[in-house]
Amino acid sequence: MEGGAFDALVADIAENGIRDPLVSYEDMLLDGRNRYRAAEKAGVTITGRLVKPFNPDKDGDPLAWVISKNLHRRHLNESQRAMVAARVATLKHGGNQWSGQLAAPTQEQAAAMLNVGERSIRRARLVIDHGSAELAALVDQALADVETARRNQSSAEAQTARLRAEAPDLADLVAEERMKLSDGIAA
Repeated sequence: MEGGAFDALVADIAENGIRDPLVSYEDMLLDGRNRYRAAEKAGVTITGRLVKPFNPDKDGDPLAWVISKNLHRRHLNESQRAMVAARVATLKHGGNQWSGQLAAPTQEQAAAMLNVGERSIRRARLVIDHGSAELAALVDQALADVETARRNQSSAEAQTARLRAEAPDLADLVAEERMKLSDGIAA
């Protein structure tokens, strides 16, 4: 949350305090990140009564709880859900899930949790791993779908390879982020 919506939340918390408790688990904030930031900005002290501890015995799996809570709150589209699933599914298909720690879900499990196909998750993973942060942000903000972003990322890789072959010095500037790829191609 940024801009006017965040400023309105700061003003509301300054006037009315925090109405809904934050939810924490093992020193992690599971719910209420924006309320926490707004309270800090408004100078409102967060006391223990404003933080509800998450209880896995009663509330279930923390990751599933966070995903469920945010899916319903944010009305994410399929590409946005695929990006979330790609970020939470950090184990490769068939990877060791029993390392003694709380295991991250597989892509198959993340697909089921977020109601997306595994192929969409693989496309999102490509965008996250090989695309630019700006490209991933466009998908996160629902300004591009994951397939279009993946195609654009592949196109950018091809353009970069062509620039490297034709003008290595310009390709170095692009790699160092001192020049935009489009400017290097146009030069």
